[in-house]
Amino acid sequence: MKKYLIPIFAAILTPFIVLAVYQTIDTTNVSITGGTITGITDLTVADGGTGQSSFTAGNLLYGAGGGALQNTATTTLTASAPLALSQPISVIGGTASALTCTAASASAAGCLSAANWTAFNNKWDLASSTIGVAYGGTGATTLTDGGVLLGSGTGAITAMGVLADGAIVIGDGTTDPTTLSAFTASNGYLKHEYGGLEFNLSAITAGGLIRGASAGAMEILALGTGGQLLGSTGGNLGYIATSTMPLVGDIGGTLGATTISADSVDDTMIDWGTGANQVSIADLSGNQISGALVWDFGGATSLEIPNNGTVDTNGEITSDDTSGQLRYYAGSTERVISPFVTMMGGYATSTWNGTTTLYLAPAIAAGTIDGVYCETDTGTVGVSLYDASSNRANYIPTASTTINYNKYSSNNTFTAGESIRIDLGTPASSPTKVSCRFKYKYSAD
Repeated sequence: MKKYLIPIFAAILTPFIVLAVYQTIDTTNVSITGGTITGITDLTVADGGTGQSSFTAGNLLYGAGGGALQNTATTTLTASAPLALSQPISVIGGTASALTCTAASASAAGCLSAANWTAFNNKWDLASSTIGVAYGGTGATTLTDGGVLLGSGTGAITAMGVLADGAIVIGDGTTDPTTLSAFTASNGYLKHEYGGLEFNLSAITAGGLIRGASAGAMEILALGTGGQLLGSTGGNLGYIATSTMPLVGDIGGTLGATTISADSVDDTMIDWGTGANQVSIADLSGNQISGALVWDFGGATSLEIPNNGTVDTNGEITSDDTSGQLRYYAGSTERVISPFVTMMGGYATSTWNGTTTLYLAPAIAAGTIDGVYCETDTGTVGVSLYDASSNRANYIPTASTTINYNKYSSNNTFTAGESIRIDLGTPASSPTKVSCRFKYKYSAD
């Protein structure tokens, strides 16, 4: 028996390398005649063959496990699993489009076209190796470690230096923000010069106060106890017991033990009274205050009394802004001292003939006639007020049975002793009686 090496596969890898696969054939079962092999149909892959008797010209072959080799057209590559190509990839074909790739998009992976590559490449500043702010980058090649980043419009982002301990970033609404050393430390307190206390306020309780402890330092002052007063003590603000509060001047001792020096209060100056809730002579010991006492204001030019108050107990007094009255309470009744007096003039006749002149009493003191009430028994008559020089006040033309207050506004002031007169004019009808009461206010002198 003879054995032969039969070529079953050959491929040209390069112009200089030819790959050939041979198989040993047992001549007992196989015969070769004139280049034809008999006894073999399709040499299997397991025996080193392709498992196929023919392939389409120009197709690519690919393995199929233990089965026969498969072939596919060069324009379409298919496989049972994804086809992975490692770089470099060489394309052998008649045109540049022998190998194609799906174009990449926002929703699909693929290859960049020439136009897309240019657009993408322009987002990268190749000269400075940075991505510009317009494309979502910082425009910077380095940033300070720990620095706060500041925008610069379309320019590169800049970084502030590392902040000092306790410093904060603060802006002015116009220019770049700056730093402010507002806190004593990063875990400290707001400084005095920026409105802070520079100490922990959490210990303060109800009623507590904040006081200066020393220059540039604050502290908590706890609420005092009942009966204490807040004041200056020991060179600081604090609470003082009323029993130990010192008194000065003629009144000495403390609020808890008050003493008045002998002869400190003149025994003719103050009347303490003897009624309920008043201090009487018997309440005072020794020769400190003695004798009948009255208030003496020592040459003061004025005395202020309560204004617009309520008087309902004997001895109370108040002034009244509206009426000008001085109101006081006496004999279980509220009484008044009026700021004006009245003057009256009247005339009666059975037959009225022309104008009648009446002389009122001369002014006892300087003053002003504010107005007048007049009435008649019937009809109307004019009333004219004037002085001895015929300076007449504004004319009251219609004194009648209807009583009204007529206010004067001119030539209605009189000096002490000056004559006051009225003319009753020709009646418009036939009154036989007329009377008038004038309101006279004294002038201060």
